[in-house]
Amino acid sequence: MIDDAGRPRPSPRGSCREKDEAEGHRSGTVRNVKGRWSPPTAPFKLDGPFALWDRFLAKRSRRTFTLSCMAFQDCYTVDLERLKNCCIHVVGPGGRLIPFCARYCTASDGTPLYPER
Repeated sequence: MIDDAGRPRPSPRGSCREKDEAEGHRSGTVRNVKGRWSPPTAPFKLDGPFALWDRFLAKRSRRTFTLSCMAFQDCYTVDLERLKNCCIHVVGPGGRLIPFCARYCTASDGTPLYPER
């Protein structure tokens, strides 16, 4: 959340896991990402019996900062099991879906696996 002074405040709960058990966490990951990057399904009502709660939700949706990251992988540290089970993708050149876990992988000479162009 972002505090009233505009500074990011860390979440009291962590979201990192030591080892991803692919099927057990895949659906939760997809729901989490979808919930953070999707627009609200209905407008907030700022009057009525739940006005205070709706105001809180509206403020939370505008004042939340999300940082998504993955452990770095290169040609020497690539985890093939993690790549197989990656469920977050980015759209690459030509509309190709690229697993986020492999997006920045390079060969030993620095040649990117997925060049920008």
